[in-house]
Amino acid sequence: MIISKPRRITIGLTALALAVAGLATPAAAGATSTHMPKYTLSDSGKHVTVEKAHKIKIDLRTDRDGGFSWKISAQSGTRTMSVVRRTVRPYKHKPGTVGFPYHTIYVLKAVNDGTGTVKFVERRPFDKSDVAKRFKLHIHVPH
Repeated sequence: MIISKPRRITIGLTALALAVAGLATPAAAGATSTHMPKYTLSDSGKHVTVEKAHKIKIDLRTDRDGGFSWKISAQSGTRTMSVVRRTVRPYKHKPGTVGFPYHTIYVLKAVNDGTGTVKFVERRPFDKSDVAKRFKLHIHVPH
């Protein structure tokens, strides 16, 4: 297949613009991937292994318009993980959806080797006894 000179220039400029904007994939740039495993409510109770200094993402759906929010309730065993970031952002709203759900996203970093469990609860801040949902992840960080 022969590509004309104007077409080659356009392709080259597009690739350059993507690289400068940081939108080119790491593989295309020859770098290693920085994939961060993501866990959702359906992964509750799983046992996972995370290398020391690596990060994981926990993405929990919540109904903030009902007053609910996710919080870390406990870490048991060895304190293997540290919270790097907690963000809350809206889901993409689909027509016909009741309410307005949000993501509560925790980024955790493996800081100590060992085995532990991190637990989250979803509840209203004013109602300490009533828990709507629970999430836990058993984490092993090898030597």
